[in-house]
Parts: sequence; structure tokens; C-alpha cells
Amino acid sequence: MEFDARMAARTRGRRTSIIRELLKVATTPGVISLGGGYPSPATFPMENLTFTASGESFALTRKELESACQYGPSLGQAELIPRLQEWHKAKSKVELGADQICVINGSQEGLFVLGYLFLDPGDPVALTEPTYPGALGAFSAFTDNFLPIPQDARGMDPRALEEYLVRRSRKGMTPPKFVYVTPNCHNPAGVTMDEPRRREIYAIVEQHDLLLLEDDPYELIKFTTDAYYPSFQSMDTAGRVVRLDSFSKVFVPGFRMGYASGPRELIKEFNLFKQAANLHTSSFNQVILATYLKKVGPDGMFERIRKNCAMYRRNYEALVSALDRELKDQVSFNRPDGGFFLWMELSQANGRIDTMEMIAGLAVSTGVLLVPGPGFSLTGSLSNYLRASFSQQSPDEIAEAIRRLARMLVEYRMMQKDKASIEPKRGDG
Repeated sequence: MEFDARMAARTRGRRTSIIRELLKVATTPGVISLGGGYPSPATFPMENLTFTASGESFALTRKELESACQYGPSLGQAELIPRLQEWHKAKSKVELGADQICVINGSQEGLFVLGYLFLDPGDPVALTEPTYPGALGAFSAFTDNFLPIPQDARGMDPRALEEYLVRRSRKGMTPPKFVYVTPNCHNPAGVTMDEPRRREIYAIVEQHDLLLLEDDPYELIKFTTDAYYPSFQSMDTAGRVVRLDSFSKVFVPGFRMGYASGPRELIKEFNLFKQAANLHTSSFNQVILATYLKKVGPDGMFERIRKNCAMYRRNYEALVSALDRELKDQVSFNRPDGGFFLWMELSQANGRIDTMEMIAGLAVSTGVLLVPGPGFSLTGSLSNYLRASFSQQSPDEIAEAIRRLARMLVEYRMMQKDKASIEPKRGDG
């Protein structure tokens, strides 16, 4: 796939940092470098670093500690890149070259970089309705033209996407710069695309010669072992898929560790962005992650994630039980196969519900917080939807939260009745 003509005007004329490129030579054995303005390792206050994780002890060598404390390559630390290649092959069944990976500050930075690279003001982007607000926030820095594509229980609707693209083409309108998908455990909707659905979406993207952005932070957060499907990247035969992976959900979010992978030409653009924006993701965190991955290996990571998923499943089941018990006839919801979220629709049989109004007015007094549906909408709709997260609280806390939500709904309906009773009737003076 050709990228140059698709990229935003702001990217034209950018040049690689000569200093950053030359400094790659500094690591060559036998080279005495007088090129970089690197602080002397003798000035670093850290003398050693050991930590315990998952019951095992880890210690950085002196060389690793110096690397952790020093400036590093924009694409990622030499210690980490091989570990990411190994990890990616094990979990996603895709082999990546070292120059097909760029370490980023969580997948959120990757969303911003894609917007920076491809979106001029007014450029369209195709996203699901509802959508992840972090993606909307990142892309909104560059454009306000969002194409809402409906989704069903299997994810983005391919027929709706195809109709949207054909309609725009017939009208001579610009196609979307890229299609944004979260194939596993969508935030907020919780749905996962099965393999046939993924292949349908990829075929449409290929037919219309579009770029696809695959954002997949919940790939491994699954309740059962039969819920894993091939990634879009694994289907890609034309270099049109850019993939974002994150360690926030499977390691620790505070490290802000993720990586972008895809066509070499596009990863070069990520490299240029990192050189100009922040030089590189934290060397310290990269080296710690590399040390951890090297010792536990993919199998150790998978085992730890499986244990975590058992906890998440327990919490999810507690949430479903509480909803069935407290709000059985008042809500309907999907049943996700993993992730952190349950997306629920509140019945409006007894009157309209505005979840933004309800949460803003009653969250503090009732002592429970959920996220209103309009916060995920490209069109300002979904006013009777709520997103509940089950990842952090205990089953007992989840059960109590739903009891409070039931009370909140009762109070909200009483408020609506009171409001209606004092509003002047039509025709009154």
C-alpha cells in the first residue's frame, strides 16, 4: 500500500534527526563517540535495581541499569525489541521485523500519531457507534469529520460500512483516511468480532484501498479459551493494517508501555514523530519490561494473564447476577466474552431516560458511578445507555453498586414525575 499521497500536509518536508540517526553508530563496538550530548553514567544516582514481580525476583545488570537511565533509540530499546518480537509471534502469530515495531507511550499515543500522520482538518475517519472516547479525543485534535458505522453483537457492521463507502464514492466525496476498529472486547460495547466478520471487514477495506487501524488492548483479556480469533494484521497481504498493542491491561498501566507495528514505511513515520515529539518512550520502563519478559517468557505472561482473567470473569458474573436480581426488567445488555466493560440499555417503557442528567444529578447522593452513553457517541445520542466497568471492584462491591443503581433509577423517575407535574400545561397562561 502506498502512503505518501494519503498523509497529512503537516508531514511533508519532515526530515529525520541527523544526530539521532548518527548516534546509532555510538553503540558499535570499538567506536569512541564524541557525538551525543549524553550525561555520563558516572553521574547517575542509581547504583542497582532489584524488584519482585509475580513472586519472582529480578535484578538489572550494571549495563542494563545504565541503559535504563540513559537516552535511547526512538523506535525502542535494544533490550526490548527482541522481546516484543517474541511476544507478538506467540500471542498474535505474526512475525515482525525489528524495523516494524515502534515502542510508544501506551496505545493512546499510537492513536494520536495516526491522527497526526494522516488527518488534515476535515478529513473523514470511519469509527463504530458507540466508540472509544480516547480515540475520538486523539483524532479530534486534527479533524471533526467522523463517520459513525453501526455495530451489532459481532462488531462493526460490514454492510453498513460498505453502503457508507459506496454512497460517498457515488457522491464524489472523500473516502475515510482510515477505518478504526477495536476487534476484541470493544470499549464500551464489549463485543468481539469473530473471524468471518473480521474477514468481511478486511475485504471491504481492501476493495476500497483503505488503511485500517487495529487497536487491540483487550486481545488477551478473555473469559474462555475459544474466544480468540486471528488479528486483522495476520490477514493483511497488502500492508494496509497498522496495529496498536498495549501492556496496560496485561502488565501495569502506569508504565505507559505499548507498541505500534505494521509496514516498515509507516513505522519510519512513527520514528520521525517520536524523534520530534518526545525522543523515545521511557528507557527505564522499557528495560524493566524487557527484563521481566526475558525471564518469564511468553508462557509466563500467558499464565499470569489467565489468572487475571479468572478474576475478571468472577467480577463479570457478579455484575450480571446483580443486574438480573435488581434490574431484571429495566435493562438489557450484551454478554461479552472478555474485557472490562458491560454495555447496558435502560428501558424507556416508563418514560425517557437521560443518563447524562441522571448520573450528573444523582451519582454523589446515591454513591455509585457509571459512564453515560452519550460520552461514547459520535452523534450525541445513546442517552439511555450506560457503561459499567467490572475490572476493579470486588464482587460484593459490584453487587452493592447495582443496588445503588436501582435506587438511582427510582429517584430519577421520581424527579422526572415531579418535574412534569410542575411544568405548565400547554395552553396555560
